[in-house]
Amino acid sequence: VICCIVLILIENTKCDSLRELVEDDKVGVLGNSTFRRIDYPNGDHYEGEFKDGEKNGKGTFTFADGTKYVGTMKKGLFNGEGVITWKDGSRYEGIFANGDKTEDGTYTFADNTKYVGPYKNGKFHGQGVMIWANGGRYEGNFVSGARTGNGTYYLGDHAQYVGEFKNGQFHGKGAETWPNGDRYEGVFVNGKKTTNGVYYFADGTEYVGTFNGDLFNGEGVMTWKSGDRYEGTFLDGQRTGNGVYYFGDHAQYAGEFKNGDFHGKGVQVWSNGDRYEGVFNNGRKTKNGVFYFADGTKYVGTFKGDLFNGQGMITWTNGDRYEGSFLDGSRTGNGVYHRHTFDVYYGFFLKGRFNGQGMNVYADGKIFIGNWENGKKNGSGKMIFADGNTQEGVWMNDELLN
Repeated sequence: VICCIVLILIENTKCDSLRELVEDDKVGVLGNSTFRRIDYPNGDHYEGEFKDGEKNGKGTFTFADGTKYVGTMKKGLFNGEGVITWKDGSRYEGIFANGDKTEDGTYTFADNTKYVGPYKNGKFHGQGVMIWANGGRYEGNFVSGARTGNGTYYLGDHAQYVGEFKNGQFHGKGAETWPNGDRYEGVFVNGKKTTNGVYYFADGTEYVGTFNGDLFNGEGVMTWKSGDRYEGTFLDGQRTGNGVYYFGDHAQYAGEFKNGDFHGKGVQVWSNGDRYEGVFNNGRKTKNGVFYFADGTKYVGTFKGDLFNGQGMITWTNGDRYEGSFLDGSRTGNGVYHRHTFDVYYGFFLKGRFNGQGMNVYADGKIFIGNWENGKKNGSGKMIFADGNTQEGVWMNDELLN
């Protein structure tokens, strides 16, 4: 009898101790149950309620690896409300059914990423929601723990993707939209855009071609709202390599590009038939080229933009030729003008006309030295004839004043 009394006191003391432990953890008490601690050979242990010889009711199950479950048990399995915490800091809080997590709960990763949805074999499976700490959010289908099937991914910067997924990546048909209004619609393969799609800019520009990540890379076609179009090679999002640029006014450039500019050898043709063939440098024509007018006139020299500027030579189809300075597209400064009639003018020009001091040598041997204005002798000057005679005085509009 004394032994029985002692055993009863020991058991009651043990239960009181465990009851205190469980109640301190706010687990609660199941009526008509006993509290026990079981230490398993593999290092796991359980502290909590037992009923009918099994873990039933509130309790704490600690795995040897540090994983811990606090919640209700039924027939030895996690059942009902509970919280399981892993050694890496991740945790699940919600409803368990026969040892498995259910969609009535939240799985929180160590980095504070959260998942709410159904499970299969302990993995995310079915329609669920995943939320990242950076504001990103996925709503859609999961298969074996990975985003697979149809879904919507909201990025933290308000960009979003709607379409198909495979193993957590954009895969299949989908549309990606950015906060600035840009949009890609087409096919993705393992998270990468493909040629089977169109990139729409917010301003109406469109691109069809190959990509490297989010950058245009390889062969592609870009069309602007203005009607301009480029067909050729891209590198890191820029027109680089060989291509053809069609302007909306039917002008075009065919040749080499670099960082979006005409760069290298190329030919630019205007809608009126004018043409430049030569070398471009960062979008600018260089002296290493020839500008052909539609009427056959030809210019070789330096440029500023599309205008002749600096030293150059222009030749007309009738045989006339000018060599000298240009400014904003016209003959201005010092130069020499050779007429097809064999007259030659040496001197100053202004907007294409003889202007200022100059000398004109005529085919018949005469020489005029003096002042010119608007292409005519105006002001003081001297005419020297082939026979040596001279006339010196003041001219007005090519006439010598008495």
